[in-house]
Amino acid sequence: MISPGFAIDVSVRALVAEAGLPAGVALLEFDPATAGRDDWDRICGGAHGGDGSICLGGLLGPGREDTGVALTALLPEALREDAVFSVTKESLPGLAAWCWRRMSLILGAALDAQVSSQLASANLRAHAENLEQSLALAEAAFADFRKEPLRLGLQLEPGFVYAEPPAGEPGSLELTQEIPAALGNVMYLDLFFSQAGAGLGQGRLVATAAASGALLCDHRFPLTDIVQGWNRFICLPEATRRKQPLRLALSLHAPQPIETRPGLAAPLPDPDLCARVEGGGIATRPLALRAWCGIAGLRYPRQAGTLGPAPAPAAGETELLSLPAELVAGATICQAAREAPDFSAVSYDAETQSLLVHPLGRTPTVARVARVKVSGLTAVTALAQLRHFDAQPTDFALFAQPAGQVIRFDTATQLTWLHLQAGEWGDVRYALAEPLSGLADIYMLTRNQSDDYHLSWAFFRGLQLACRG
Repeated sequence: MISPGFAIDVSVRALVAEAGLPAGVALLEFDPATAGRDDWDRICGGAHGGDGSICLGGLLGPGREDTGVALTALLPEALREDAVFSVTKESLPGLAAWCWRRMSLILGAALDAQVSSQLASANLRAHAENLEQSLALAEAAFADFRKEPLRLGLQLEPGFVYAEPPAGEPGSLELTQEIPAALGNVMYLDLFFSQAGAGLGQGRLVATAAASGALLCDHRFPLTDIVQGWNRFICLPEATRRKQPLRLALSLHAPQPIETRPGLAAPLPDPDLCARVEGGGIATRPLALRAWCGIAGLRYPRQAGTLGPAPAPAAGETELLSLPAELVAGATICQAAREAPDFSAVSYDAETQSLLVHPLGRTPTVARVARVKVSGLTAVTALAQLRHFDAQPTDFALFAQPAGQVIRFDTATQLTWLHLQAGEWGDVRYALAEPLSGLADIYMLTRNQSDDYHLSWAFFRGLQLACRG
């Protein structure tokens, strides 16, 4: 236990003994003439000084002002005022009162320190709670973001002008392209082609990072894999974690004249930024191109319909494929309540890359992504979010069936509904009874628990397909 104490000049020991100090007060004797560092450490070291006492002041004889200044400087700031009592015959009657004042002072300082400590602890707990809430929101947002499609890092729209093979070689087309824009974490490259490929023939796309030389994509493909419009090629995102320019090399070879040709974008004045056709000189336009970027360290599922090497899952294993944003954006409404609202119940939000399927009461609102090519489809999953905090409670569901079949969704339709309150989000899933291969229609459904659908902004994001190998 720590007791109050006072440093006492040995020369006034006898006088102090006559004063009748409060019980339990420790007197820490020292000789001002010979006192050294060890004495000051013993006297002012508090509970760690070996005496189990805390020094509240000094009792000194007359003429010891220098010693008093030195002692006062060693005390805590709260105890420095009136810290020295000069002991004489005349001042002796006031010594006990001075000691009580000093002990009251340290008690008040201790209470102030305790109150400050408790306030600091309360503030710390409040900050910790706020931090936990912020961390929970950040984790939810991070999980939410991971299920979003990719960011469009570069877009060169097609000008409906196409690269031509060099004269005399209609069955061969080789071109290169420098992309000066610094791109990192490139997940996919989209190239635009004039028409679907046909007949015999092979193509190859090679993409490398200009600064490091790292290989992003080296994919050989039959020309019959090419579809009219945008064609997506998968990349290795680990190769471009650091942003850098890209180099592309595209080659097409066939025993007969090539019918499908890569599209070119708007003309550019700088020839170094335009496509170079082997044997045909420099074009005045760059390749029509889109580069999709992700986040370093995150694993994104491969998108359906992507060209490029993908590890083939073993028989019975499941691979997750995500639907490209442009497919989800093309979803159309195929069922809604009888009274249509004065707004579009199904629309695509490009900023968040999510599809609004607004419920209109108890009757489900249904959006459809038609004719998705699948192989061994066993389940469909998505992130559902009821975005507005004043929204009515809403149910979400998914469904898939062979393309072209007609279905009417009602209370008899067997679906697994996900119930969300305003502001909530969660995973919604539909499992097929039998694996489905070929063309499939994917349905997204929402409904309210009542006929009130006020502010029910219901969104689907990150639509994924589970396909069995």
